[in-house]
Amino acid sequence: MDDGVGEIMSALRELSLDRNTLVMFLPDNGAGGVADPTPFNAGGSQIDRMGEGGIRLSFIARWPGVLPAGCSTDEFLSILDVFPTRAAVGGARIPDGLTLDGFNLLPVLQGKERSPRQSMFWH
Repeated sequence: MDDGVGEIMSALRELSLDRNTLVMFLPDNGAGGVADPTPFNAGGSQIDRMGEGGIRLSFIARWPGVLPAGCSTDEFLSILDVFPTRAAVGGARIPDGLTLDGFNLLPVLQGKERSPRQSMFWH
């Protein structure tokens, strides 16, 4: 996987697209198998997907000049937010009447806004 991601990043650099491309990297559903979600309970196995070890994921986003480098957040984000974010970044119009479960997470990643999920799930 490291080699594959490296090849993609190299191709973006060679095409001079690396500075104006939003790159997102995230797993599908938490720790599982031999992964150890300590200090959180149970991983992303069938037994406990809703334990913190099943919902806390590594998420990496890179977009030089748009996202601050080297930052992290404790905001609650979801894979459901990837599509609305990509649509917003690409200037796509969401069809009238279509309600998306996610939101554009770019302002959260920029530190400009809080996640609307924060209050829904943690309080």
